[in-house]
Amino acid sequence: MIEAGALDEVRALAGIDPSLPAAKALGVPQLLRYLAGEVALEAAINEANIATRQYAKRQATWFRNRTDWKWLDDLELSNLISQIRAELT
Repeated sequence: MIEAGALDEVRALAGIDPSLPAAKALGVPQLLRYLAGEVALEAAINEANIATRQYAKRQATWFRNRTDWKWLDDLELSNLISQIRAELT
């Protein structure tokens, strides 16, 4: 993300109200701390990576607890996608 311009995107958010959702996006708080000179870039990246893993774990837990959902295997999903594409054309 850093190589793809994440710092420039976060720099554009500098000064944004910290209560706004954009200010809370994964990696933004950490890179804002770097831009403010509070932490080194490597530390900010490490903190963002940790936050991302924690978020992914919460998502996995949330999905795992959806026992009332029907989960599709690869073939079922492929068939569903084919049906949707056929209906759209």
